Amino acid sequence: MKKVIELNQIIDNEIQICKEFDEILEAKKEAIMKSKVTELAQFDAKIVEYHKKLKEISVTRKLVNKKFGNENLYLSQIISLIEDKSEATKIKEKRNVIRNITQKIELNNKIINSLIDHSLKIIDGSILAIAMALSNGDLQSKVYGQKGEKIQNNDIKSSIVEEA
Repeated sequence: MKKVIELNQIIDNEIQICKEFDEILEAKKEAIMKSKVTELAQFDAKIVEYHKKLKEISVTRKLVNKKFGNENLYLSQIISLIEDKSEATKIKEKRNVIRNITQKIELNNKIINSLIDHSLKIIDGSILAIAMALSNGDLQSKVYGQKGEKIQNNDIKSSIVEEA
């Protein structure tokens, strides 16, 4: 029974950290949407911190899993090994909570990546517009083409090189 109590505590801790992690991702998503670039570094530092916490919980959970027979057991396998069905049901419910939170975290990560990708496209377009404005709309200069390839050779030849 002691191992079931330990497992419950670890899962509760994991749920709490996952919820906080999700809140950070939500805040990061909001910062990206509101163009608060200076806050992103703070969010990334917190994300790294929570990632470390989740790794620590994983190590602790493996130690408790060993008490059930194998450190690599899935939570569903451990649930089937628990004799007290009410405790097994509680852990099963907690497993569903973790699953829901991790799905939400995955969705937030996808949204954040899409927002960053979109922001980079906007920045690229802005740089192109600035470059066109500076070149009077003619990006095809006399020396370099639109892709930055050299199209004209403007090497200056000195009389010394020509005579040699």
